Amino acid sequence: SQDNAVRSGTHNATPSLHSLCREKFLLGMEETGVPKATSLVGTKNFKDSKKEFPGFYTTVLHHNPFVELGNKRYVWATVQWRSDLAVIAVDTESGQVIRASPDNGSSWSLLGITQRSILVLESNPGCPAKLHATRLTGEEQNLNALEWTSIMLPDLESYPAIVAKSLQNIQHKTLRVEAHDSTENPINSFEATVIHCGEAKPTLLVPHGGPHTAYSSQFVMSISYLVASGYNVITVNYRGSTGFGEDFVQSLPGNIGDQDVKDCYQALLRAKDEGLVSEEQIAVVGGSHGGFLSSHLIGQYPDVFKAAILRNPVCNISMMVHLTDIPDWCFIETYGSDEGLKRAQTCVSVEDLLNMENKSPVKYVENVKAPVLMMLGGGDRRVPMDDGKRYLARLKQRHDSPDSRLIVFDNDDHGLTKPQTEFEQWITALWWLKKFIHHD
Repeated sequence: SQDNAVRSGTHNATPSLHSLCREKFLLGMEETGVPKATSLVGTKNFKDSKKEFPGFYTTVLHHNPFVELGNKRYVWATVQWRSDLAVIAVDTESGQVIRASPDNGSSWSLLGITQRSILVLESNPGCPAKLHATRLTGEEQNLNALEWTSIMLPDLESYPAIVAKSLQNIQHKTLRVEAHDSTENPINSFEATVIHCGEAKPTLLVPHGGPHTAYSSQFVMSISYLVASGYNVITVNYRGSTGFGEDFVQSLPGNIGDQDVKDCYQALLRAKDEGLVSEEQIAVVGGSHGGFLSSHLIGQYPDVFKAAILRNPVCNISMMVHLTDIPDWCFIETYGSDEGLKRAQTCVSVEDLLNMENKSPVKYVENVKAPVLMMLGGGDRRVPMDDGKRYLARLKQRHDSPDSRLIVFDNDDHGLTKPQTEFEQWITALWWLKKFIHHD
């Protein structure tokens, strides 16, 4: 159920899992109407522990996720578990959640399932894919201690020599980051992952979009490409991300442009403590809400960042609200759930427009010193191009404006995910970084 999202208006709020007995459902429909569903996995709130199940963060179930073991039946699924993906089994009677995949720093995803076997995929920044399988007995067994057998497929693990060498050197470390307001806020920490090759190098801070999504420890081509090209990358699951609990998600609406920006900066400081950041060679890269945060960071911390790459960024919510396919998002994220739901309407008031602009990166455009590369999708209906173009126009109007470049992919949309676009944008991104961020 997506009841939390419907009730709060917050996109991607914590899902819950419910069950209906088919026989009782059909009987109930005949006699009394639709029977009430039984809650199996309800809403979870934030706990500062990697072992605690954070909530049923998934959007898709396998077409046949049920497995019977002895006298128990389980639903199997892939969920976001903090900064990892994990395969879980849920007891359909008790609602007990069992983490069936290893907690080894990689992300694990369910690929296939039968009554006697499970097929999963393991992935991390230095390992695009490994297949594993396990056999089920049909009897009750300890799902926390399944034995996984690797399946070797030549096409899956045979890479060109230069690629294999690059992947071999990539490491990652997930860090607990204490929030700047940890002494007064019960949601006092979040996580960031540093993807690196073992030493301090020019560093890219990469916040995710959404804002209510999350980075996992799985392989992401663009990130591993940047690391293999000589940069350390910090991905940030700031407060408001999914995978950490419902109150963690709901802490952000009404506080965007402040709490999430400060969390990203705290993640950078935490990575510095690990000795993995080259102090004077830091850039920021982000798309959508990640672009919103990247634009804020170069405006609020202008002396920290030496370059920025913005991909379909939200630069001015007061402009976006008139053009986007999700105008409700603009109200909820500006005001928070309760006030946002009250104010959301087709005709936006002057007060609302001023408040939206006040939350936006354009507020700090006069402070920006970092050279800006902006990449936009010509068919983007989520954050239409005029938003980014107006931001660049404001930047260029300054007599001391930094270097900037605009690239429009006419045949792509918000995700910038078409193969040709993906190839061109990351080649261009690397060119921009090498131009302004020196590395050996």
